[in-house]
Amino acid sequence: MERELDDPAGLRNRVFRGTLDLLAARAAAGKAFDPYGDQEVVSVDPAVFAVLRHAQDGLDHALCIHNVTGRAQEVQVAVDGLPPAAHEPLKDLLTGEDYQAAGGMLSLQLAPFQMVWLFVSER
Repeated sequence: MERELDDPAGLRNRVFRGTLDLLAARAAAGKAFDPYGDQEVVSVDPAVFAVLRHAQDGLDHALCIHNVTGRAQEVQVAVDGLPPAAHEPLKDLLTGEDYQAAGGMLSLQLAPFQMVWLFVSER
């Protein structure tokens, strides 16, 4: 097992490193992933699962958008019902890429099975 974890090209290493990356992204989201915070499913598209997570204090939020298909998806997410900071450029916690809403809508091009975790902070 240790040899497989030490092999950078090995499946076990890639899964382990990917999990560590997700945990680091989650930690970077302040308190948005607080297990006691509220969350709501955001209706986007049948091919996409989106959830908006809120910190208990209401200051940190994470809009998590997941393409659950093997096909690329073009997605439009209304930001009108999101916290006011969602109208600012949003940083994807997984890639560092910035996204900007325009006209109350956030447009995303999602690769097959891609996840985007957008951090919204009102601090």
